[in-house]
Amino acid sequence: MAAHRAMRALIIQPGAIGDCILTLPLAHYLKESLGIGSIDLLAHVSYVDFYPNRTAVDCVRSLETVPLHKLFVASGDFQLKDKDPLARAFVDYEWIVSFLGASNRDFEANLTFTVYSSHSADVLTLPLVPPPECQLHVADYYIETFLAKYERAEGRVAPVDRSAVLIRPSAADRANGQQLLGKLGVSLSEPLLVMHPGSGGASKCWCVENYLAIAEQAVRRGGSVLFLLGPAELERLDPSAVQRIAATAPILQEHALTEVMCVLACAQAFLGNDSGISHMAGAMGLRTVVMFGGTNPEVYCPIGPDVRAFCGETEGFTRQASPKLQADVLGALCF
Repeated sequence: MAAHRAMRALIIQPGAIGDCILTLPLAHYLKESLGIGSIDLLAHVSYVDFYPNRTAVDCVRSLETVPLHKLFVASGDFQLKDKDPLARAFVDYEWIVSFLGASNRDFEANLTFTVYSSHSADVLTLPLVPPPECQLHVADYYIETFLAKYERAEGRVAPVDRSAVLIRPSAADRANGQQLLGKLGVSLSEPLLVMHPGSGGASKCWCVENYLAIAEQAVRRGGSVLFLLGPAELERLDPSAVQRIAATAPILQEHALTEVMCVLACAQAFLGNDSGISHMAGAMGLRTVVMFGGTNPEVYCPIGPDVRAFCGETEGFTRQASPKLQADVLGALCF
């Protein structure tokens, strides 16, 4: 075990915000069950720059700094030069788990060859997306797939703890969040509900009229409301809808994820669609309500101790208001 504690692991995660957060239970498993001492994450840094000291990930590295594209050539044509920067990228790790290239046998062979050019290590590639027939939650799927490929697992089982808090903001984060909210004119004397009406796909977005109605009700009941609107939401929403949102509650626009994390650290509740920000809120332990349209919450629901998923009717999910569902959501949010 002492030898394992001295080991370092690298997880290569090319996915979006939610994918990176759903990788955290695997990182936790590597540390707690296998005794790995330190874990680095090779990912899009803008999605994960706040992970160190707040999650099971100790260090983040940028995908753009490692020439991983070289690993996709046919294994028979793959060449590794002396002191190649690709080889140097892996020399510090006894474990490499890649969510990139799992369906490409050449990538896996080339990655293994590259690592073994300097030292022996455990190298595994895992699928980023579960197969369509999979009914396991993504986080469970990641760990079970890891165990199926890891020859020395010895029948270990590792069910994901749904009540785990995966992201723990610091006191400084909360202070920064309070400062940012103060600049936006958000009152901190009432319970704060943060709402994010966007997602990576338009089909996942619950009709914005529902968000507006819930925001108005929350304010009437003595709460504060803040909307998160990024570039995707500002592009997708009708300008009149953005104006109505601005008339209802303050808006945090064009936000960096670190800012969002700091703001969420000051909130009591969160409402959003099936999106990366919803995964962040749930992972922080926030009372989180997530609206699902076409995706399956059994597979994609955020992890956290206080997460509720609501499924709207697929027909009209993005276009029609649903007063009954609004009432149910308000009850779950405790507003």
